Amino acid sequence: MLSRVTDLALEVRESFPDDNVEISGVKIIKRDTGVSGISMTEVEIMDEHGMKAMGKPVGKYITLEFSDREWEKSDETGLEKVLAGIVESIIVEKVSKNREVAGSVLGEGDENINIKKNKKNEDWDNQKKNKEDEDNDRIKKGKTGENEECDKSNKKRIYGENSEIKIDNITVSRDKADKRIMIAGLGNRYATPDMLGNKVVEYIDIVPEKICAIAPGVLSQTGMETCDIIRNIVCKGDFDCIIVIDSLCSTHTERLCHTIQVTDTGISPGAGVGNRRKEINGDVMGIPVIAIGVPTVVSMATVAYDCIEETLLKQGFSQQETDIFLNGMSNDKYSGLFVTPKDIDEQIFFIGKAIAGGLNMALQK
Repeated sequence: MLSRVTDLALEVRESFPDDNVEISGVKIIKRDTGVSGISMTEVEIMDEHGMKAMGKPVGKYITLEFSDREWEKSDETGLEKVLAGIVESIIVEKVSKNREVAGSVLGEGDENINIKKNKKNEDWDNQKKNKEDEDNDRIKKGKTGENEECDKSNKKRIYGENSEIKIDNITVSRDKADKRIMIAGLGNRYATPDMLGNKVVEYIDIVPEKICAIAPGVLSQTGMETCDIIRNIVCKGDFDCIIVIDSLCSTHTERLCHTIQVTDTGISPGAGVGNRRKEINGDVMGIPVIAIGVPTVVSMATVAYDCIEETLLKQGFSQQETDIFLNGMSNDKYSGLFVTPKDIDEQIFFIGKAIAGGLNMALQK
């Protein structure tokens, strides 16, 4: 039996026999982006029933679709603006619900909010307190002049004593500096369909103490799980949110490089191509994880399925007869084969810059 593989929640929902049938625990909403040529669909998995039906974690899956870059004719930054709005809203919602993480977007000291800290955050607080005590001891031992000012400057940079801090001669307000974002570009930089995350990182505007970026590579290059690399950096860096970018798999060739999925549930790298690695999500990282993905490959079995189905229907076979024929086929021999557009290098460059532009717009407001 032929099986279709996809990383897109929208395609999973479309795979049900009748699109009009309501699925318990799943809500689908079409939204207006305000930009010609770009459509937005939000699939929300609300409970365990929806999770079982969809085979995906509870959360929101927002899909942007655009064809033949028509949106460029009306607004060159249309896609970036739409993506920026989505990312910004998720960050505000998710990070504000995780006030226990040091330096959240809401700032510190709100007496109306009960902050419950987990053990990881307590360890971070203890490390900061020890560092602060060491700085105070050095100053008390008689350091004066330039060295004393350096110590005080470092202390101010780390602990945010004033409403503004200065980093590399750039003045940044404390509330913005406190919101620290880690951007992780996943994938193999030497395999063009898989290098989307690396390409996005190239165009991210880094801001010290606020926006950091990393391209950790893949297991075969580093000998380490991508999840473990990111988790250890997050534990040391005291971040508030992680944004991961990765290439995905689709069941429709027309969606390749013309669709962006944004989700607040994290990601399972390699799941769509049968090479599932450790999950990168909020439960593992201890902070919110936003995943941005673009389908760049489609299974060869899916392409064959579509070609055969289209041919049989044109020859007069009914949909039921076609389904019976296709269900009798096997795709085991070709399950490891995937195809990608012939201009994938150009497409990756285009979509990578667009995603980076949207992230820069969202994070530097």
